[in-house]
Amino acid sequence: MTTHNQRPSISILYFLTILFAVSLFAQDAPDLEVAEQLQSIESAQTVDSRKLGKVAVEVEWLLAELESNSLFDEAGGEKVAVFGSVITDVAEDNLPAAAQHLRNARLESDAYQQ
Repeated sequence: MTTHNQRPSISILYFLTILFAVSLFAQDAPDLEVAEQLQSIESAQTVDSRKLGKVAVEVEWLLAELESNSLFDEAGGEKVAVFGSVITDVAEDNLPAAAQHLRNARLESDAYQQ
């Protein structure tokens, strides 16, 4: 079962991924390419956030169905609820935060070029 203590590790993982990606791009590409790549990754984070948000809505629907049919306990509803909570956290908090960090890095890169 996932505990609350495991959720921050997801945030740390996203942050480290961003830092790693940014450092790789910075080593091998001119500044303009870095900004374009950062914008591309930023957009992907936003798209993924929307997709996961839709998954979270579907999980909520599933939970409601399990409860309305008195199947919550039999069908592992508690595990589904934890899964839904993690998906919601990633969609609403982690991915938007990653996109914001990427946006800030891109804007910083743009300011540095000028």
